[in-house]
Formats: sequence, C-alpha cells, structure tokens
Amino acid sequence: MGMNPLQIIYGVVGLIIVSAVGGYIWNCESQKEKFAVYKSNVELLGKKAQADADKQKADDKLRKEKADAENKRTADNLRLTIKRLRDANASRGIVPAAPAGSSRPDLAAFDRAEYLGATGKLVEGLRGLADEGTAATVDLDTAKTWAQGQQAVR
Repeated sequence: MGMNPLQIIYGVVGLIIVSAVGGYIWNCESQKEKFAVYKSNVELLGKKAQADADKQKADDKLRKEKADAENKRTADNLRLTIKRLRDANASRGIVPAAPAGSSRPDLAAFDRAEYLGATGKLVEGLRGLADEGTAATVDLDTAKTWAQGQQAVR
C-alpha cells in the first residue's frame, strides 16, 4: 500500500519538528556546558582577585606597622636629642652675667627678673612651636616614605 500525499506531508513535518527539537536540545546542552565553563572561570578569577586583595591588605598592614615603628623610633630619638641639647645649655643664662665690678648686679638698664621671666615664657613658647613643627615633620616624612612604598608595590 502506498502513502497518500497527506501522510507524506505529515511525515516531513514530523521529521522537521523532530530535527528542530533535537537541534534545540543539543544547542541547549552545548550552551549549558559553555555557561558552566564560563561560571567556573569567573569563580576562579573572583577567588584570585580576593586572594590578591587579601595579600595586598596584609602587605599594607605590615608596611604601616613598620612605618609606625620607624616614626616612633625617630620621634623618640629626636626628643632625646632635643632634651640632651636643652639640658646641656640649661646652665647658661640668656642674659650675660653682670660685670664683676657692678654696684647693682640685679639691674642692667632693666629689671633682670622681669626680663628673664618674659624671655623665659617666650623661649618656652618658641620651643613648644618648634617641637610641634619637628613632630609634624617626622610624621610627614614617615607618611611620604610609606606612600612611596605603596606606589612601588602597585
């Protein structure tokens, strides 16, 4: 028995549908595989980026600790040097001693006590400003050194 034309058309349409569905399923599977590879690569890149960031953070922390220790060491040495120099000059007066034959050694065209008190306050104020400036300079030098280390690493 032969096939009538309607059966042939249905057969061809069915074959086309089966081929299309099969191709679609095969394409979906292929896309799923590609997506799985892509997803795996993204996860690996993410883990590597996180590991790099963690390492950078640890390196930054170590450099900061070293910079802080160096800053403290420098500031302490500077304070000791300043104290030593000031103590060495403490026995000297700001105003020269009165001449040996002076009838009133407590006067020298001004009241010596008042002058020494005023200049002592002035010197203390100037020393305080100098100390602040010195400490700021040490801190700035430390920050510059640390920042240069940051640029070298990146």
